Amino acid sequence: MSDHMSPLDAAFLTLEDEQPEASMAIASVAVLEGPAPAQQEVVEAIRARLPLIERYRQKARQVPLDLGPPVWVDDPQFDLRHHVRRATLAAPSGDAELDELIARIMSRRLDRTRPLWEYWVIDGLSGDRWALVSKVHHCMVDGVSGTFLYYAIFDESPEGALGLPQDTWSPHAEPSPLRLAAGALRDLLLSPVEQARMLGRALASPRATTGRVATAARGLVSLAGTLRPAAASTLTGPIGERRRYAAARAPLADVKGIARRAGVTFNDVVLSAISGAYRALLHERGEEVHPHTVRSLVPVSVRAPGEEGVCENRISLLLAQLPVHLADPAGRCAPCTNT
Repeated sequence: MSDHMSPLDAAFLTLEDEQPEASMAIASVAVLEGPAPAQQEVVEAIRARLPLIERYRQKARQVPLDLGPPVWVDDPQFDLRHHVRRATLAAPSGDAELDELIARIMSRRLDRTRPLWEYWVIDGLSGDRWALVSKVHHCMVDGVSGTFLYYAIFDESPEGALGLPQDTWSPHAEPSPLRLAAGALRDLLLSPVEQARMLGRALASPRATTGRVATAARGLVSLAGTLRPAAASTLTGPIGERRRYAAARAPLADVKGIARRAGVTFNDVVLSAISGAYRALLHERGEEVHPHTVRSLVPVSVRAPGEEGVCENRISLLLAQLPVHLADPAGRCAPCTNT
């Protein structure tokens, strides 16, 4: 049994294929109080929740000759122990040591012959803490669905989870390359039929179709400006395999309070802080800053209510010029300019 990736999910997989130095895995980190549980306890807890996350036991397969998008297929050789790993920091270690370890974890690509995820249990943190690093390929999740996975993995109370579904999973036979190619060819043959149906619906509602075409044209005109290369700076250039990771903390109530008083969104405040950091870095490097120095891709969730747990990307994007030229933090809080 298999199902096709969406075009957006497939794009994240293709980006990794086209750039050998790139890893398209994304991560989130949970730091928890108390001693780290035993590894076997973690493995068994996650095993009990596998029925909640179908993708965790599926792997990505390319269709021969690129006749269609990649597909998700069951992994008959699925081994949970490969995906739940552990690392111990030299105690007592703080946030800096944790950040360095996360960077090393994220520098390595996920094994494309297996399901595209890993959990890392990190113990040895100071202050009687431990961490869980969730590493998942971007073709599986976006930020919202990646965060939702924590709701599936963690218990809501010390008493543990109640009513977990019984695990009746039995992997379907992995399709052969011939079968994948045949399925893709069938879809290609059916595609003209579906296009004809769409054309029929469009001709039946010419006014609505004209409106959609006009909206799309305006969008293309707006998008055209984003095709210009970003301004040259020390922030642009080729990337390598190594990654760096650092975290900054701020009280959630403070960020919400700033947004409320400034009449902007929570995200506007975050982007203002990021813009200020870029401004300081560029000044430190002796570079000039102007309104078009830093262009950022800002993901925007387009999930409908109730779709938080769907393991696929449901995002749009905003290409914003970050206001690094503004010294006043309040001025940077204004919504960023969309290119």
